[in-house]
Amino acid sequence: MWEQLPQSVRLGSLACLGLPIVLVQGLRNRAAPLWLATAALVGFVITAHHWLWRVQTCYSTAGVTAFWIESAAICLMCLHHIVQRPTKRQYARRRLSGSA
Repeated sequence: MWEQLPQSVRLGSLACLGLPIVLVQGLRNRAAPLWLATAALVGFVITAHHWLWRVQTCYSTAGVTAFWIESAAICLMCLHHIVQRPTKRQYARRRLSGSA
């Protein structure tokens, strides 16, 4: 089955492997690297677009709803890591450098 997937979906799936790392580090209140969250978000969007036809044609209404809820939760999690509040260390560094 892996051979039948387009290259973009393969790369997207590999980029989605970073999602558990983002989630685990986020639960421990550590900032994950921004590049990891960005790559995981782009990879997930590509992979979800590939899944979308199968979900819409083969799943029930409840399955489609669950797909969209899961997709929204994953995207929000990645966006939360991309656009996060500055940490205490970053705030202190900005304060010492004189920029508000």
